[in-house]
Amino acid sequence: MPMKNVFKSILFVYLLFATSSIYACSCRDRQMKIDSAMFSKSSNEIFLGKVLKIEKEIIKKGYKRKHLRTMRVYTLEVKTNYSLSSEKSVVKIYTSTGNCGINYELGETYLISASNTISKKIGRMSSYCRRNVLERDAYEEISLLNKLVKNNS
Repeated sequence: MPMKNVFKSILFVYLLFATSSIYACSCRDRQMKIDSAMFSKSSNEIFLGKVLKIEKEIIKKGYKRKHLRTMRVYTLEVKTNYSLSSEKSVVKIYTSTGNCGINYELGETYLISASNTISKKIGRMSSYCRRNVLERDAYEEISLLNKLVKNNS
């Protein structure tokens, strides 16, 4: 009888530490890189933004608007505009609270790649699949973007 308990304990400890991370988002570890092709697409908006406010909003969608989707809404101060379609100083980014949604931290500055959505209710969207990285970790891409902006001026 005690041997059974020892075996169960060993099995439990093994299973506890032998697990690997599982993500609902298939691109979790393979974010896009910002390059000249991404920069030139009009659907992409790339900017450095500091997170000023974080909110949650419930969006009605689907057939007869019966489906609800919780979105995180980030208000960001645009520090450097690389390709925003307008010269706004403050923008909002929507991201899903589920599978591929990204979590920005209040007060941090990020290099953000967002896309315009067709929906007028939801403006700019971003996710793990797009390039979103802390400013301090994006030196090479920021250098590239500065060159691209200079060349397109």
